[in-house]
Amino acid sequence: MPTTPSDQRRHTRYPLNRPVFVVNTVSSERLGTLVNVSEEGLMVFGDQPVRDGHVFQVNVTDEATSEHILYLGIECLWTNDADTESKIWSGYRIIDISDTDKELLSALIAQLM
Repeated sequence: MPTTPSDQRRHTRYPLNRPVFVVNTVSSERLGTLVNVSEEGLMVFGDQPVRDGHVFQVNVTDEATSEHILYLGIECLWTNDADTESKIWSGYRIIDISDTDKELLSALIAQLM
């Protein structure tokens, strides 16, 4: 897993305890699997190439139940190639979130603590 300087993060990131997909709502393509989340960002492990600075509207969905978890606007801050062939780690900042999804995100984080 890639590392970034911890002093750049203002919030603790929490690893997910179940498979959760991040899906681009414009193209319906899966960006990858959510690895961890904080109040301001998330990290994704996927196979879609992503450019730093690219903005997405995404739906975060539980793989097992297909349940919608969150709807977010995110901006890619960094990408790193994974050791696994064709896989990419990518970090995102949340740039758009509704009040309802803020509450859902807080509830998700509380479950992960």
